[in-house]
Amino acid sequence: MMPKNTVTVTPALIRKYAAHLHEQEHSSVTIEKYVHDLTALSGFLAGQPMTKGLLLEWKENLIGRYAPASVNNKLAAVNGFLFLCGWNELCLRPLKIQRVLFLSEDKELTKAEYVRLVNTAQRKENERLALVLQTICATGIRVSEL
Repeated sequence: MMPKNTVTVTPALIRKYAAHLHEQEHSSVTIEKYVHDLTALSGFLAGQPMTKGLLLEWKENLIGRYAPASVNNKLAAVNGFLFLCGWNELCLRPLKIQRVLFLSEDKELTKAEYVRLVNTAQRKENERLALVLQTICATGIRVSEL
């Protein structure tokens, strides 16, 4: 473990992290993405020693530029790196993402669209599809549950 005042992201440490990810059987795409995220963090730090304050500043910068899920993916890459290096105290918390239970009304099926779909299925003599559509629309059941 390095002293706190010299905690930096170096190409050698990034390579070590990539090798660790490979040993953990992560996909090559994941490893490439994590290396990219660490390289971007290194660019943000511009040679400055890593501190919790700078990492929080980087996180805020990400929040302003990316969707919450993307920010969390980048944080996961960096947190894994920090953990591997023994710098657990620098790890950042992921953003809390609230799941959307219902779609917006503009994405809902209208009654006219529903009737047209059922009628088309019946006209093509696909009774099973017509019944599936009616069941889904009447109960709200998911396709995977049906």
